[in-house]
Amino acid sequence: MTAKTKALSLLSFLLLLASGLFGASGSFYLGAEWDEGSTPVKTVTLCVDPDWEPFEKVDESGRFTGIAADLIALIGKRANVRFELIPTQTWGESLKFSREGKCMVLGFLNKTPDREEWLIFTEPYFREHNVFITREEHDFISDPAGLMDKTVALPLGTSIEERIRRNYPNLEILYTEDETAAFQMVNERKADMTLRSLTMAAYVIKKEAWFNLKIAGQMPGMVNELRMGVAKDEVELRDILNDAIATLTPQEVQQAINNHVSIEMVTPVNYRLLIQIGLLFLVVILLIFLWNYQLRKFNKKLETKQKDLIDLSDKLAADLKIRRRIEEKLRENERQLEGVISNLPGFVYRCSNDEKYTLLYITDVCEQITGYKPDDLLFNERKSFAEIIHPEDLEKIRSKWDQAIMLKKHFNHEYRILHASGEIRWVWESGNGVFNMDGELLYLEGFIFDISKRKVAEEMIRIKNKEMETFLSVVSHDLRSPLVNVQGFSDRIINQISQLNKTISVEQFKDETLYNELRLLLGESVPRSLGIIDSSVEKMDKLIEGLLAISRTGREKMTIGRCDMNGLISRVLQELSFQLEDINTHTLMEELHDCYGDEKLLNQLFSNLIDNAIKYRKPDQPLKLTISSQIVDGFVEYAISDNGLGISERNQEKIWTVFYRVDPHSEQKGEGIGLNLVAAIVEKHKGSIRVESKEGEGSTFYVKLRKKAFEDQQQSK
Repeated sequence: MTAKTKALSLLSFLLLLASGLFGASGSFYLGAEWDEGSTPVKTVTLCVDPDWEPFEKVDESGRFTGIAADLIALIGKRANVRFELIPTQTWGESLKFSREGKCMVLGFLNKTPDREEWLIFTEPYFREHNVFITREEHDFISDPAGLMDKTVALPLGTSIEERIRRNYPNLEILYTEDETAAFQMVNERKADMTLRSLTMAAYVIKKEAWFNLKIAGQMPGMVNELRMGVAKDEVELRDILNDAIATLTPQEVQQAINNHVSIEMVTPVNYRLLIQIGLLFLVVILLIFLWNYQLRKFNKKLETKQKDLIDLSDKLAADLKIRRRIEEKLRENERQLEGVISNLPGFVYRCSNDEKYTLLYITDVCEQITGYKPDDLLFNERKSFAEIIHPEDLEKIRSKWDQAIMLKKHFNHEYRILHASGEIRWVWESGNGVFNMDGELLYLEGFIFDISKRKVAEEMIRIKNKEMETFLSVVSHDLRSPLVNVQGFSDRIINQISQLNKTISVEQFKDETLYNELRLLLGESVPRSLGIIDSSVEKMDKLIEGLLAISRTGREKMTIGRCDMNGLISRVLQELSFQLEDINTHTLMEELHDCYGDEKLLNQLFSNLIDNAIKYRKPDQPLKLTISSQIVDGFVEYAISDNGLGISERNQEKIWTVFYRVDPHSEQKGEGIGLNLVAAIVEKHKGSIRVESKEGEGSTFYVKLRKKAFEDQQQSK
């Protein structure tokens, strides 16, 4: 509120005060003004608010006065109804009596959903806006929904309290016993504001001389439409009262207001005029003083505003320059975007979500992929986009788009299209539904790549894997047969040497030296050679077993499900507990996220990684093993860290190769198959694996697995 506006408002208020001093006030006992000989249709019990000046008041002698009292008297007289006042102590008690049927009518109230539970209402006979009352320093209130950390003092049980509680939960309500107490709390800074009708605000501020309070704004959409509340079963009475209310004129309503919006002065009759003149004189002097004071404040603020306007003008000029630069930058970005889109290996589109997927926009690259020019496809000019989708794939695409739209999620799918030449091509589409503010679908938009070459390569790979799996299986089987023979004959030779050792003696040889050489040969040299053969056979058997494991992993179908990784890793650690305890391992396992995968294969994966840490530990210190997880880009990434020998940077890419060992002559056991098998299992799960390691300081293997279920529950690779 500007200084000028404040001054004018204060002037109007003081003039109202002055006029109120000379205004008349009237009161009556209900039914006291009936014409002699008039007989009412019926007597109606009435409850009112006993302390709601200037609208309603029941004084100590039981007299009902106020604006509402004057209007109710007119309505009763014209409806030929006599109102009998039922005394109550508070408005809350009046509401209670009404609910309990102790009074048929509540005389002056707003209609609310809560009150409609037991009342029917007449048409309103008094309309007025509700306004915010704050202290002088408070800003104007334009939107109460934007007020935060503010308190509002309100009497309990009023319609305003009910509306604020329901529509503006951002405001904290401080409950008071009556209207005056609410104003008092604002005046004493115990509350930020109160909310009352305009008439009530003017009346109370003037009566209590709280000139540090002001009207700070109007409550949007909250007009007091005061009417009579009638018991639900009294429909006929409601209609009679409505007929009487319809006869009230605006002049009669204004007269009722004028009768009571004033401060009643009780003075001796002989001095009334003198006091009124003196007060009017004081008011005029006060007005002149306040006008000059406000004018000085206004001029000072005007100077400040002029300076602010100059500053604002300079700022606007600078902002305009910045805006022009931004617009130029946007145009440049648009040109760059058009260039990027035109050079992409696929085409951008926008289409309707209809049966034909009617294209509204499409880039020129579509001709390279589909064989059709943009003008052929736009608005189904020559072909609709649905017509170039392979018929066997169309329904699945529709289903996936419907699901993506329903869930408001991203769509991506690979499918076949019919090229203009008749050739079948594979494309990959990625897109989204575009929605308005009400959540209604406007159109679909996205991007389409030609992946035909990739599909051919994948098919060939599926054939560099099936053939490899067959080869590994055959080779592994064929290698095992001679190994069994070698192992068998080696064992037989050992038995035969043992028997030979038992049968020969020194007496059988004339030359003792020959006997000793034979004993050395049979007792040491040959057994040592056979031991080397056995060791090589055992190693070869493990290599063959590893090859078979790799072959089985490739062929084996997976059963995908949600895996409890805390339980799975705990079981792996339990299976390796003897080895871990034997080397005094310190294991720290954090709470792990679940993932989706084949539990059997994942058990094998993590068993190999932990077994690897055991094999390649430092022999001179205990093994420290840490297992943790985190969510990364929609995947769960598991980390298995150790303090072992570590892997040099030059060897970190080679460890995934089958049969590769960092040091072939190392004493550490291993055939170079475990990590290759781990990589195969991770690839089969459509995940990834990597290692971070420093030689001599340990290694950390990171395994990414899917956080959500696979698209296909059963799959083989």
